[in-house]
Amino acid sequence: MRVVSGSRLGSAICMQLPTRQAQPRLRLVGTQRRIHQNLGCKHWRTHQESQREYRGMDCLTWAVDGSKLISGSSDHSIKSWNTTTWQQIIVLTGHTDTVYGIAISPNDRILASASFDGTAQLWNLDNGQPIGSPLQHTDDVSCLSFSTDGQLPATGCWDNDAYTWDISTMIGEAGLDELLVNPIVS
Repeated sequence: MRVVSGSRLGSAICMQLPTRQAQPRLRLVGTQRRIHQNLGCKHWRTHQESQREYRGMDCLTWAVDGSKLISGSSDHSIKSWNTTTWQQIIVLTGHTDTVYGIAISPNDRILASASFDGTAQLWNLDNGQPIGSPLQHTDDVSCLSFSTDGQLPATGCWDNDAYTWDISTMIGEAGLDELLVNPIVS
């Protein structure tokens, strides 16, 4: 089992943990260095060392196939990381405030992001481009999720309401119907 912890100080740690059915809770005790040595952790920075602004990570999500880890940040960006090399693959920009929630569709082809700029955005993970216009809300958008079939994203807003969105219409209007189909893996 892999566990990732992100930091608002701009770093992340990925741990490969042993799986034990009889152990329902995991307790990490000791210094960060000892945890790294004992659990085979990978630690990496998500920003340049020279960057002095407070710009950290606010959310993380794994691609369903485990090949990517995606982070949303207070610098308004979304970054995708290759989980084999831990190299940054792409940076998605378009939000004007903190990206506070991200989710990947079950077919690993669409990313949804929630931001304190009052919008949610769908992204094409095949090319890193936004899909359609941002989904406008009346207040900060703090969370989101896809339905199990990937057809219905839901967003949670600080106006105390939850919203669902007809993704097939949005994808169809953008001429990207192929994003709703699972890619063929050979």
